[in-house]
Amino acid sequence: MGRTRSPAITKRNDEIFAQWQRGKTLTALGEQYGISRQVVGRIVAERHPEEDEDLDRSVYRGYLWRLFDEVKELFDAPGYKMSPTGKPAEDPFGDPAEDTNVKLQAAELELKVLESLRKLDARDRPQKTHVTHEVAQQQATAFLAEVRAKIAADNREKERLRRQAAAVPGEVLRELPPGGA
Repeated sequence: MGRTRSPAITKRNDEIFAQWQRGKTLTALGEQYGISRQVVGRIVAERHPEEDEDLDRSVYRGYLWRLFDEVKELFDAPGYKMSPTGKPAEDPFGDPAEDTNVKLQAAELELKVLESLRKLDARDRPQKTHVTHEVAQQQATAFLAEVRAKIAADNREKERLRRQAAAVPGEVLRELPPGGA
């Protein structure tokens, strides 16, 4: 049986969870409250609205958020490009050049982590539709009727134009203008 927490700790943990929901990172929260990122992760996992049987999901979510924080740190401070001489490469202004490849890879990994979190919460699940088989069949039948009507109209127009343009072999259709004019 776990020990009861003091009201101050409970209040602190509620504040941590609220700030996390508003987007603050686990690392930033740990620094703010003087606790480790792992402790903040446990606090968030305890308060996350999931059933007891989803403990694995909470742990996995914690790992993903920790990975997100670590990748965010890489994105914020990617380090410097190195020149072939082993010294930091310089940008056009003579300052050390940031390693843009690391920054780009970190941004891609952040996106993948966020996609994994969305899948974990089933946020991108296709919306249920209330179209029944009968409604779909009616829509398909109406569409086919429209297509058939358009085809029939096109065929009538082609036949009209064919009759209008019909020529008897050897018949003069029109005179050509003289060639030397």
